[in-house]
Amino acid sequence: MKEKNKEEVIYHPLQNKMAAIKIPEWDWDIDIDEMTKISYYNIFGEIITIPVLENRVGRLASELREHKKNEKLRLNIKEAEIRKLFRNKSSSDGKKRPTLQEEEDALLLDPVVKNMRYKLIRIEKDLEDLEVFYDAVKSKAFKLNNLSKNLHPEDFEKELIEGKVNNVLVRLKDKHYQ
Repeated sequence: MKEKNKEEVIYHPLQNKMAAIKIPEWDWDIDIDEMTKISYYNIFGEIITIPVLENRVGRLASELREHKKNEKLRLNIKEAEIRKLFRNKSSSDGKKRPTLQEEEDALLLDPVVKNMRYKLIRIEKDLEDLEVFYDAVKSKAFKLNNLSKNLHPEDFEKELIEGKVNNVLVRLKDKHYQ
């Protein structure tokens, strides 16, 4: 039986309404420029959803850093195995011990090591791109934090627009209590 993914919901009280912030699964089809600009027509929506975006991108960067370290470890292990095989093969042939340059050349020519190195280069590039995105999100959060110091949620109750803001769904509900 398939279990339905539960969306996390955070409630933010307003004067007469309640803003429900639903945090759906990460949508990979995003426009980076759209996510990092401030939509002034829905400033309150931006303010209440930016922490979620900042947290998500930060966690994603952390996961990619861990993935990079794991791939680097796999590469180091594979290179050590190939060096050992190369030295053992050279010594069993009765040749003198290979030089460091000969070992390095054998590593460079090994197709598995070459592919692992290319993969690590791609991961490093993706991580750099993600860190640039994270810096842009942090900059947006900083600007929104400065803007929010003089704003009050009640001022935006009528202007808050329902929909997706920062890849987070915002819905308005009537309060059932006073």
